[in-house]
Amino acid sequence: MKKQLLLVLCLLFAGAVAAQETIPELDLGTCQLIYEHDDRLIIELNVENGGWKKYYLSKGRTNIRLTDCGKGRGRLCEKYFRICTPVDSSTCDSILLQGKRRYKVEWNEVYGGWVVRQVSP
Repeated sequence: MKKQLLLVLCLLFAGAVAAQETIPELDLGTCQLIYEHDDRLIIELNVENGGWKKYYLSKGRTNIRLTDCGKGRGRLCEKYFRICTPVDSSTCDSILLQGKRRYKVEWNEVYGGWVVRQVSP
């Protein structure tokens, strides 16, 4: 009986600890990309001179710093990034990323390309 009670208490404690683990909130100048594939993914962020800078995503969560915002004014940052299909690198979609947001990057078999959608933490 004592072993069963101890087991129940351990399970309750483990559940309470797991419930306390929260994902930290993002600031106005940061967004997060969630990528769950094993292959590395190349994305490109638009930079101030109008060009594109390459970033490599690995499996997991990646924070992206969005630098073109007015932090003093409390305005959300936003920046365009593009993601290209692996079959034809000239076929790219541009997506607007905003600060304080999380986005999931997924491959869509029907569309034949990457889909980026906003998700909650």
